[in-house]
Amino acid sequence: MLLAWGRITRNEARPLGLLREYKRLNTQGSWFLPAFLVQFALYLVWGRQHHIDPQAFMAGMWLLCGSAVLMLAVFTKAWVYLGWAIPFVVFGLCQPLIHGHSGGLWLGVMFIVAAVLCSVIQVWQVRGMEKQHDAH
Repeated sequence: MLLAWGRITRNEARPLGLLREYKRLNTQGSWFLPAFLVQFALYLVWGRQHHIDPQAFMAGMWLLCGSAVLMLAVFTKAWVYLGWAIPFVVFGLCQPLIHGHSGGLWLGVMFIVAAVLCSVIQVWQVRGMEKQHDAH
């Protein structure tokens, strides 16, 4: 797959401005990952020490993930991350309402919503760049 990835990215059909933007995002996002992993590990330790109820723990985990990605989107002005942040936060808030075996279904719906939101935000960005390019 890694060998094919080089071939795929060599023949980019996306606008150059979009390529520069995503390279910038990937660079800034790489600094986010270690900080997020430390935060997540501390949350796991804290939850285990205080014997948090599993359902409350999972709701808190989704809220932690969503708020961390929301902060990444705001501070880097990388609005595509909102496609992940919004479903994570909403799923975390709705977690106490989910009962029984349907939790997996709602988890899948959350990931589908995240994928659709990311696609919509990317199309919105590309259209904005096309408008800027046409104006010049």
